Amino acid sequence: MRFVLVCTENSHLGDVPWGDWAHRGSEGDCRSSERLRFRTLEGVGDGLSSLQVSCDACGAKRSLGELRRDALAKDGFSCRGTQPWENEWTGCGKPVDAQQRGATSLHFSDSVSAIDIPPVPSRGSDKEDAIRGHGLFDSLGAAVPALRDGMVAQMVTDLGVSVEEIEALVDDAGPVERREIMSTLQSDEFEAFVRAVSGTAPMQDFVTRPIKLHPTGEDASDGVAARIQDVVLVDRLRDVRAVRGFRRYSPEATAVPAVSTQSFEKSWLPAAEGYGEGIFIRFDAAAVEEWAAQPAVRTLEETLLEHQNHSTLGLRLHVVSAEYVLLHSFAHLLMRELAFSSGYTASSLRERVYCEAAGDYGVFIYTTTADVEGTLGGLVRQGEPDLLVPAIVAALEQAAWCPNDPVCAESEPQSIDGLNLAACHACSLAPETSCESSNLLLDRTFVVGGEKVVGFFGPVLDAMLGQRIG
Repeated sequence: MRFVLVCTENSHLGDVPWGDWAHRGSEGDCRSSERLRFRTLEGVGDGLSSLQVSCDACGAKRSLGELRRDALAKDGFSCRGTQPWENEWTGCGKPVDAQQRGATSLHFSDSVSAIDIPPVPSRGSDKEDAIRGHGLFDSLGAAVPALRDGMVAQMVTDLGVSVEEIEALVDDAGPVERREIMSTLQSDEFEAFVRAVSGTAPMQDFVTRPIKLHPTGEDASDGVAARIQDVVLVDRLRDVRAVRGFRRYSPEATAVPAVSTQSFEKSWLPAAEGYGEGIFIRFDAAAVEEWAAQPAVRTLEETLLEHQNHSTLGLRLHVVSAEYVLLHSFAHLLMRELAFSSGYTASSLRERVYCEAAGDYGVFIYTTTADVEGTLGGLVRQGEPDLLVPAIVAALEQAAWCPNDPVCAESEPQSIDGLNLAACHACSLAPETSCESSNLLLDRTFVVGGEKVVGFFGPVLDAMLGQRIG
């Protein structure tokens, strides 16, 4: 059958109890599941109403068109608390919904990736990094006391730390701490890019070339180069992507660990590696901070931050700041432009946004493939000075006016839990595989400007427009 039963809160999955469902509301005590038949009705149409489950024993029948949202809950069905690989019911009791097996809502992946870089000094405590990086740490907060004690004991044995040190981090852990794990990885990556600018010898799988964008004084687009401090072209990189777990039905549902927490010895996660290329762009820190200090920018920042603090999904993302929204939005706009010129599809491009401390402002746009030989160089070629500035200018021009304006630019906070401002599919959103923040925390007016705010690159666009008119 094409339908499965999904728990709306705890990510459980199971078969629809067809016997009970088909006989619900019928007279008699028949609840047979062995003599059920799936039929296609004629003359009814092509929708679900033309599909029927009937019982040959008693004649009870129901149309699949009745499997609408909340229909099973209204019929009195609740979650049995099981996964397809489990045999025992836990009696979850939460509401359930019938979903088609191919529905995208059956799997919201929770993954983390890291780029293979030269060793760099960690910006955080080595001991804290080791605790948070242990395979059992993310599951401690949701574990029952008896199981949690065993997991903590295993971590003490593996890491040589005390119970108190682990408990102190768990007590403070939550969505913010999950973001901090990402920040630790990305801070080290940012430091590696900074070292690449100074000519540090590359690794075998981290081959870099620093370049500079020098204003020529002949074109208004020189304002782009003035706002970018460094560019590093990565001719070869290795990216490792690990799956922590996944959620079903809703991004706010309870996470299912990728590895069972009942197996203490399994301190690993399923992962895949890819090889590719990319472009790292470091923004001028003084220019970013001067722009972010504008009262209008801070007002919009506070609006997004308030929405994030009331969103379960939002709390799993990077902490809202004007600087992060600017960098994230810029990365999306540039990825959309590079998809036209680099030879790679939009879904094959990915972003990493570096905004972890004052002065650390950068974006990395890259692509990978499973082939150990890597990719063909189409993306890194677009990072050369003669092509990168025109690509950025084209991205800014495209973003200056959205086909959905003025609705897009002037609408109140939109998307999931109001976590976007001026951003829609026509101007800013990227494929799900490309974005590190679920296509949230975006506002193109932070980049190009609008009625409410002066964009970071707004003066560049104004100068270019004036040059053309003149």
